[in-house]
Amino acid sequence: MALAGTFWMAGQSHLSQIVPLPKSPELLVADARAILQDLGYPTPQRDSTNGFSSDSSYIDYLMSRDRSNTWWELLARGEPSVIRFWYRESPQYLVPHRVTEFFPTEYDPPLTVPGMVSLQLDTRGRLRQLEAVPADVDDSGDDTLEGDWGSLFAAAKLNLEDFTPDEPQLSPSSRAYQQVAWQGTYPDAPEIPIRVEAAFFRGRTVAFRILEPWNEPAGQGGVNSGWVRSEEVVPDARARFALVGFQLLFMLTLALLARHNLRAGRGDRKLAFRLACFFFAAVVLQWIFGTHHVPELSQVEVFFGVLYRAFFAFGLAWLFYIALEPYAQGLWPQTLISWVRLLEGRVRDPRVGRDVLLGCAYGIGGALAVHAFRLAPLWLGSVPGRPDFPRHPAELIALRGVKESLAELFAIQLNISIHILYLIVGLLLLRFVFRRTWLAVGIHAALYVFVYGSGFGFLGMVLWIGLWYLVFFRCGWLSILVGTLTMDLLGGYPLTTDLWAWYAHASILVALFCLGLTLYGFKVSLGGRPVLKDLLAEG
Repeated sequence: MALAGTFWMAGQSHLSQIVPLPKSPELLVADARAILQDLGYPTPQRDSTNGFSSDSSYIDYLMSRDRSNTWWELLARGEPSVIRFWYRESPQYLVPHRVTEFFPTEYDPPLTVPGMVSLQLDTRGRLRQLEAVPADVDDSGDDTLEGDWGSLFAAAKLNLEDFTPDEPQLSPSSRAYQQVAWQGTYPDAPEIPIRVEAAFFRGRTVAFRILEPWNEPAGQGGVNSGWVRSEEVVPDARARFALVGFQLLFMLTLALLARHNLRAGRGDRKLAFRLACFFFAAVVLQWIFGTHHVPELSQVEVFFGVLYRAFFAFGLAWLFYIALEPYAQGLWPQTLISWVRLLEGRVRDPRVGRDVLLGCAYGIGGALAVHAFRLAPLWLGSVPGRPDFPRHPAELIALRGVKESLAELFAIQLNISIHILYLIVGLLLLRFVFRRTWLAVGIHAALYVFVYGSGFGFLGMVLWIGLWYLVFFRCGWLSILVGTLTMDLLGGYPLTTDLWAWYAHASILVALFCLGLTLYGFKVSLGGRPVLKDLLAEG
């Protein structure tokens, strides 16, 4: 019942359920190719890829202007759409330049090869952005040819007669001989002023973009400049350096602890190796299901990037276990019982089943509480918060298809495992420094809220964090890992109760995973006792 309730509430509160998604990726690809064909571009080319992105700036814009109970209904109009579909084509195979990336993105590889084209559509297939690199850049062409902006307006489902000409403000990334701009409004959102800019090279479109107030260039009422939002490309440098420094310090601490344990003959190397193999396999499986496989020699670089990530995850897991396990055994041995038994291969141990079952209960209950907290303002008539909080990459990645949903499942398992191990390391280090478990827990909780924040208010924060420590100390590592994983899946994937929706594969995958874990935990926790026999005996 709790799992069903979670799915129902997720269907009311997830951003992907508020914004209309009438078309599957296959239909949106067909729309993108039809637009390219109308604009005179050869399609399909040798390689193509696609995905979904979100524009959270629109939510910021709405929240700064509309504090009513019904402001989510503005998102449900679908214009402008918070969720966008991007599509890329290239005469060469699309291989990401960053070897640690498995899948080409909207901006990687960069748009530099002649003939490359990138489009952005809304969820109904209407053109919102286009960038192209001209295939013909010699001096023999006719530079006086004018562009056909009527086709662009038709692809964007905008009426050219409702717009007034204006001066262009942006510079396209490709060579262009003609730039034009207009001002107007969206047909379904007349209260939002927009600018439409286009650039042409010898009569062919090389750039097109619809600019809303929240993404206008700097100096024109907006905060960004250029055709690409800067925060989507380069994060804050100081935050990056701080994070790298913290991770290096953390890794150095782990290495010193592991070195000390190895010299003292402590630490179960066999179990550390098994945990490391799990981390390695998770990275490889994520690559198998999630990468953009192409018959290109540069794919070898991607493969070596995968090996780099896999061996790094292997070494990190081994280091974590050797550094942590001896100290945790000495301080809180009860938290490791089921974890150690599972790594030993005792998958039918009743203690393992019990802690898996308790972890599922914690995770499903936590996800139910998160969705209820998000929907409570709507039920009580107050102002709801952001439907994209907390942000989770799985919500958009899973929309791509079944393979990508599976790849994200392995990625989440790996990320959650690393996240939990980081938290345990921090808790152990604080325990060593302050010598009191209760004091270490208090400081640990305060640091967690400071780093990750809390969107649940003071009372919700206290209950949430208190429950985490209760599960950790009473049930152990395995329960907290299973619970956090379950909660993350139920909070991140685009869940729906409509099994006929084109994105229902994500809901089916998550439901099977959660039900499978729960049934496994329940069955194994009985220790071989038949369920029906005990129930009949009690009756």
